[in-house]
Amino acid sequence: MSRRRPRMQCPECGSHYTQSVPLAHSQSIRTGYNGNQTISEFGQALEPPEPRSEFLVPLIIAIFLFGVLFFFLPTEISWIGTGWVQDVITSLWGRVGISGGLAVAFLIFLSGGAIAHNTTAYAEDMDEWECTVICRRCGKQFHR
Repeated sequence: MSRRRPRMQCPECGSHYTQSVPLAHSQSIRTGYNGNQTISEFGQALEPPEPRSEFLVPLIIAIFLFGVLFFFLPTEISWIGTGWVQDVITSLWGRVGISGGLAVAFLIFLSGGAIAHNTTAYAEDMDEWECTVICRRCGKQFHR
């Protein structure tokens, strides 16, 4: 005699027509004859949480920061009065070194924050998403 697992009952409408959110999401994805995938509006509402970009977005921000610092550093720090500091700031290699150093430090900071988020908060969000059930009758989402 096989034992069937009892189905979850919706707390909103009382229906037993429930399904796990990951399964409902995967069933809403269709693959066409040419390999293109489409997803229904229902499936788009059930998308899993997205992890933060650990490298690409921080890299773009760091490159932008490098450019801004490289071009505006000499004019914005012109209030520093010593001659040798002004010579370093206005020289090409000085601007590259200062701008590059700050951009790399910012890249490390942003990447570290994204990695920390993905290993803690994102992992918790994924666990919660995987344990969520949806009522296919009324659309109410609830946890097991």
